[in-house]
Amino acid sequence: MVIPIFNFFKGFVSSYGIIIALLTLIIRLLISPLNYSSYLSGAKMKALRPEIAKLKAKHGDDQQAMSMDQMKLFRKQA
Repeated sequence: MVIPIFNFFKGFVSSYGIIIALLTLIIRLLISPLNYSSYLSGAKMKALRPEIAKLKAKHGDDQQAMSMDQMKLFRKQA
């Protein structure tokens, strides 16, 4: 997929450095929605950390109850 785009740019620009910079820009633009959604997800999890810590303190070693309450918390925040 990158090679045809590279060859297309090679027809207009003779410098390989500029072609690589253009390819980098295009790839970053294509991937930016994924990066943005990943950033939002991380920010939401960071905001929930104190509540998750409270759940861990409340349930201790009971993983099943912890998972149930954690899922309720995620559904409430979504």
